[in-house]
Amino acid sequence: ASFSLSAPNRRKQAMPRFLRLVLVAATVVTGARAFTLNKCPLPRVHRRMPTHVRGHLWTSTYQPAAPFTRHGFEASPECRGEADPVPVDADASAGASSRSNARHIFKMTRPRTLPPSMVLVALGAWGAEHSWAFLRDAVIMQQLGLVTVLVVLTTATSMLINDYWDFKLQVDSEENSEEKVLVARKVTPDAVKGALKWLYALHLGLLLLINQQSLRVCIYLNTMATFLYTRHFKPVPGVKNLLCAGVIATTVATGATVVKGGLAPGVSAVWPAMAILGGGIMHREIAMDVTDAEGDRRAGLRTLPVMFGSTGALLVSCVPVLVAIGASACRSAHPLASSVPLLVMVALALKAAHAARRGGDATNEIATAVEYAFPLLFVGMLLALI
Repeated sequence: ASFSLSAPNRRKQAMPRFLRLVLVAATVVTGARAFTLNKCPLPRVHRRMPTHVRGHLWTSTYQPAAPFTRHGFEASPECRGEADPVPVDADASAGASSRSNARHIFKMTRPRTLPPSMVLVALGAWGAEHSWAFLRDAVIMQQLGLVTVLVVLTTATSMLINDYWDFKLQVDSEENSEEKVLVARKVTPDAVKGALKWLYALHLGLLLLINQQSLRVCIYLNTMATFLYTRHFKPVPGVKNLLCAGVIATTVATGATVVKGGLAPGVSAVWPAMAILGGGIMHREIAMDVTDAEGDRRAGLRTLPVMFGSTGALLVSCVPVLVAIGASACRSAHPLASSVPLLVMVALALKAAHAARRGGDATNEIATAVEYAFPLLFVGMLLALI
């Protein structure tokens, strides 16, 4: 029997064909993009291979007379035709390369900085009410766990984005940062950028699970500050040091905010500790810039040591510590005890400034001031919380 389809039915029959055409077009576009990404005619699976395998495929298949020297990598003897290539399984090579990238990217996050971030959140939660009673509250513990993971992600991504832009802007080079993973060509910038995309996506997803709006905004602003740090804030003298100090000091407030139920009550409960932590971190950041002054000068960065010299920068680094001492003394239950570690930091910085002013080698004095800065400010912060 013959029958005719109405207009709506014809649209329903044509829709799967339309979707198939869209999928085919998307596949073609994706394949073309993968084939031409970074102006490299090799397929994506080939670009995940080790250098010597990738180079052999380039020379034997695409460019018979030209060895693979892309991104400054030296072609292996197999690539140049000096020896017979060893057959390698492409899937195994890609898997090994992925594991190697993951290991190097994890190293770039400075894993030693992640546990202190977690400790600061816990100390802020305890300092809010000077009690561990919040451990019995399931909702608070869930929120504290989320905040801790978010703070760790902010710390890790800040390290990755800083190294990425330092390499792209040629601040890091073989002359001053030979140990950096990107400078040593152990991982590509594209791999780091890909890892950052996934980490930021995870960060935004977890951020939606935070109950308090003020806390969500605080964590989001901290993450955005670290994202914009290297490219926009780092070239501004003093601002980069102040930004680092503010982001780290706010970590204590996040834990207190979860327990107190609001950002303002949380900051009010732990602000002496925040002042000590912020002032000490800013002091340490300026002292670290003194050790990197030559490299920053060659890279064109206008840090405080580049502008005022080592002696002037070390003297300036004492100012935030003295401000922290005054701020914490107004509220701390043990103002004298919490001030002693900070005064020791000032003494070490003055000793290094005196050695630099005499024109001698003050490397050891500056290194001592940097090394002992964080333990001393951590002790001062604990005494302010008690």
